[in-house]
Amino acid sequence: MLISSTNDPQQHQHWEEDTRYRSCEHPVPVRFADQRIRYIRSWFDLSQIETALDVGCGNGLSMFRLREHIPRIFGVDRSGNMLSHHPFRATSRLALADGARLPFRDNAFDLVFGWEVLHHIAEPEQAVAEAVRVSRRWILFAEPNRYNPCQFAYALYDREHRWVLRYSLAFMRNLLIGAGVGVRHASRAGWIFPNITPMAIAPLLEKLPFQAPFAISNWVLGEKTTNASAGCGVQT
Repeated sequence: MLISSTNDPQQHQHWEEDTRYRSCEHPVPVRFADQRIRYIRSWFDLSQIETALDVGCGNGLSMFRLREHIPRIFGVDRSGNMLSHHPFRATSRLALADGARLPFRDNAFDLVFGWEVLHHIAEPEQAVAEAVRVSRRWILFAEPNRYNPCQFAYALYDREHRWVLRYSLAFMRNLLIGAGVGVRHASRAGWIFPNITPMAIAPLLEKLPFQAPFAISNWVLGEKTTNASAGCGVQT
């Protein structure tokens, strides 16, 4: 079956060998990350967050740009190759760990988030359940939107991105609901691909309406509450 033409060991090997990523200080990834942070701040008060965990932190772009907004931010990734390029690699803020088996106590962080990590995991339900377990309140994920033509085409072309074909907004909402949290925000947004968008094009893409049905990413924000409601505050 086409959607299953990759597997977990192949994904692990892929990230140990991949070196195609721009640095955290490259102008295009900086535009990409900062635009995302502005979007998050438009519907989520980051001043509430003192501690956060970046699941699948990779080479560190999200942590590097969020460090000015969140006082204590930590990251995990199961790829030693990716962590070796992380700007925080010489600190105690990183751990080599699988997102489906996080080495932290329950309710350890105000926010647990991941940018484009779940579609590289064979059973994303386990990773979401772990994110919920170690989060004190908020869970945030951004994943490729399979209805974006570029995301769809690349998923067909590249075996290691084949699981993108799972990722509709409804699929992501159901991952959070299945983990027992309320969905506080759900939307599709963004146009800049941080590692392939030409520098000359990025400023033009930045001017497009950030939220759109065929944007490159799906976004979901979950909240741990005793009376979680799946429909609260949702944008589609």
